[in-house]
Amino acid sequence: AILMSGWASNSKYAFLGAIRAAAQMISYEVSIGLILISVLLCVGSLSVTEIVLAQNSGIWFFFSFISCYNNVFLFRLWRRQIEPPLI
Repeated sequence: AILMSGWASNSKYAFLGAIRAAAQMISYEVSIGLILISVLLCVGSLSVTEIVLAQNSGIWFFFSFISCYNNVFLFRLWRRQIEPPLI
């Protein structure tokens, strides 16, 4: 829908902006998908109950996948077009 709206405006700048917005959406969804796949591979089940029980037995997935969560945080900032904080 975003690409179609940019194309329908008959302006190359609107179309380029639509391509950029679509690329941002794809990059955000890919990072979320990679996190979900990594959690599912560690647990070995698609059941939410099994995922919760797997976290009870050891370390939470938040701590083991901290770099993945960090990427999602940055992608959310970039999606909202806000500068990330300088640490």
